[in-house]
Amino acid sequence: MRSCMRSPGTGTENPWDTGDGDPWPAEKAGLRYRRTDLWIREETGIVPLSVSTDRIGVPALRIARALAIEDKAGNGTVVEVYPAAAFYVAKAVDLDDVPVQLPDGTTRVAHIAACGGAASLKELTETGEPHYEPLSCGRLQRHEDKAAYRWHGYYRLPEEYGGRVISVRHHQNADDDRRELNRTENLRPIPEGSKDFARLHVLRRDAESINRGVEDSLFINRATAKGWRRQMVDLLGHARLVNAITLARCRARERLVPAA
Repeated sequence: MRSCMRSPGTGTENPWDTGDGDPWPAEKAGLRYRRTDLWIREETGIVPLSVSTDRIGVPALRIARALAIEDKAGNGTVVEVYPAAAFYVAKAVDLDDVPVQLPDGTTRVAHIAACGGAASLKELTETGEPHYEPLSCGRLQRHEDKAAYRWHGYYRLPEEYGGRVISVRHHQNADDDRRELNRTENLRPIPEGSKDFARLHVLRRDAESINRGVEDSLFINRATAKGWRRQMVDLLGHARLVNAITLARCRARERLVPAA
């Protein structure tokens, strides 16, 4: 089955023809190629790669023509976006409103949010823009309930809030589900930029490498032991084996004499 895009206003099924003899803007050389590129194509027959757009950009050029889009700044109904940029912009979501009693007896509400994975205090600037101040985490602690363990972080508020320490939960609950908030996705116990993150993140590659090594050693991806305790013994044994082999190879390479 063949699918194609119907040209606007013509009723034809030729995606290259607009009906008025004017080609789609994607095919206009001035939108895709420099004069140098056109000269190279004319003289040698080689089609240079476009510096402005490639195949993925052609649909955007066509839809701009089909919808008669003139403003791509976001003021209209169609907005041009760059999805990859979202990975470089800190995501911020509201978490909890915590009433805090100040030393003078009054109560002030601390708006706790997650910004870039870190628990932060949210306040509005004079222009109404949100400002997020990361909070210092004193400790992470797990609390046992009827079902399992729940993690909480204890964060110190600024002096204007009395410098009090508040508890922020890190686990999901029914209230988060009703708000369609994925707390564990947005709030990290050890966010990027913290001193513990810099110390522990370097170990991630080794941990993933060990896990992959264990998986590769399994017969048709089946565990060699039943139960998490037995599997933990297998994992520790595998780690000791890797360490012993590594130490032996290092000693052989550096010609070290083992201590008696």
